Amino acid sequence: MGEEETNKEKDEKSSPFKDRVLGDEWLNWDGDFSSTDAVISANKRLFLGFSFFVLILFNVLIALILFLIAPRLAEFHKAIPEILYLSLMIISGFIWLWFIMIGLSILTMKNFFFFSRHVPGKKFKLLHILLPQVIKFGKLFRVSEDKLRHSFIKVNNSLIEIVNFKPHKPILILLPRCLKPEIMKELREYGKEIGCPVFTATGGSIARKVIKDIKPSAIIAIACERDLVAGLQDIGLFIPVLAFSNERPEGPCKNTRVDLEKIKAAIRLFSEGKVKKEAYIDDI
Repeated sequence: MGEEETNKEKDEKSSPFKDRVLGDEWLNWDGDFSSTDAVISANKRLFLGFSFFVLILFNVLIALILFLIAPRLAEFHKAIPEILYLSLMIISGFIWLWFIMIGLSILTMKNFFFFSRHVPGKKFKLLHILLPQVIKFGKLFRVSEDKLRHSFIKVNNSLIEIVNFKPHKPILILLPRCLKPEIMKELREYGKEIGCPVFTATGGSIARKVIKDIKPSAIIAIACERDLVAGLQDIGLFIPVLAFSNERPEGPCKNTRVDLEKIKAAIRLFSEGKVKKEAYIDDI
């Protein structure tokens, strides 16, 4: 028994993912309903706008550092600063091109990514890298972390829809344990009706085990913004995920709700490859 526990600990340490229990993101919540919104609302412009300014600040900071150290580097060889400036321009150019393609795709709802449709999340890795910095930058302007996460989730959903990824079955539906029983029951029945496995996720490691066993080609996930973003950063780059924030009229992790029509529309998008955009993709 002790040996099994030791092996388990080794596996957890060697895993690239940090284990978590869904709802852990709310451990520091003090129970004050005024400190958290029952329904979070934010458009895509919020995350994209802050991402734009973060990229500008990053470019300015790197350029300033190079400017300050250039005289010292020139002492070794006068070509070194020029090479570094050229490298910065090329790397920045690629990053800005990538960001512009993402922005144009969302603004026009057309795919500006001239790549394969396989694992579309990898095309949006830049946004996953930017998210932690965007949240830190948003704090300076007293912008809610959950609003920035909500905006990020909308951007993720729009890009998945724009790429028009058509997965092969199975499509996995992940529900939070805090979802209202009636809604959970209806989603389970609907999943059974259309042949989609439905699983109630109680923790990150368990959810990943289910994903590993089922090997879904796409996932529809419901949770709070904090858990959704944590999950997207775990697996969103490897498996397409349509994520939906729940409503929390009774506070976090208790009888949460979700718009069933949006979930059904997302399932139809993955299963049929088409759905009316306004059914679940919100305005920019």
